Amino acid sequence: MRLTTALAGLIGGALLVLACFVAGDALRWAGLALLAVAALGAGAGLVSRSVPALRILVAVCFALLAGSVLSVLVDAVGAAAYAAVGTAGAVVALVVLVRQRPVPVAQRGHRAGGAHAR
Repeated sequence: MRLTTALAGLIGGALLVLACFVAGDALRWAGLALLAVAALGAGAGLVSRSVPALRILVAVCFALLAGSVLSVLVDAVGAAAYAAVGTAGAVVALVVLVRQRPVPVAQRGHRAGGAHAR
């Protein structure tokens, strides 16, 4: 899911930036739809996998929050907000794609520290 979300964000951001240079509403809507998919995936990633209903709720709320922030930006700045949001979405997606996941510690290896490790 992480790869799909990151690719949707990268392609959606690129389409939004491209839509600012080419007057195309279809490109803008496609970019917004892909960024919405990326926002849903990012929101779902904020919650542990143990409670699927909570993951769905947080994913939808996160996407709605991102959409409302975009709406405020478009009202305040104009169409240039689409390019800014598209650039931000593409950069975040690239960071997610390039970032390495930490390697889990072996079961019999190092014991985790902290208050909950006992």
